Amino acid sequence: MLFHASIPADDPALAAGVLASLTRGRSFPFPSVPGGFVVFCGEGGGHLLEVYPSGAALKPTRTGAVTEAVEPAELNEVHLALGVPLSRAEVEAVLTRAGWSGRVCDRGGVFQVIELWIDNRFLIELLTPEMQAAYTAAMTPEKWKAYLGLRAAA
Repeated sequence: MLFHASIPADDPALAAGVLASLTRGRSFPFPSVPGGFVVFCGEGGGHLLEVYPSGAALKPTRTGAVTEAVEPAELNEVHLALGVPLSRAEVEAVLTRAGWSGRVCDRGGVFQVIELWIDNRFLIELLTPEMQAAYTAAMTPEKWKAYLGLRAAA
């Protein structure tokens, strides 16, 4: 179970506000990371998105992770799939109000997502309730084994 993740944004306040709208949650400043924000998704329940200023990279230390300023990456290796309680039309309305765009993309004929690119660098795949149903029906160990052509349990 994923409880929280951090994402970069050039304008963390704006990104956190949009993500709060998409999840029917709330955003607040995040004092642990200067300029950062935290989004409590939905009613809270410990599911959070931390929105860091672009270039605030995490670095390990003997006492725990700290942020260090680095040059923001043009691209990155990470993305998130985020279930939202909104319909496709509601998602599009939130994105339009923010001046952002999202596009519906098919994932191999198995399920669809709405691709949202934060600052054209960080991908969040949004799944409406209908998209979530198709995703969870498809993403099981048994179906993955069948997709891979495996017989024995891994």
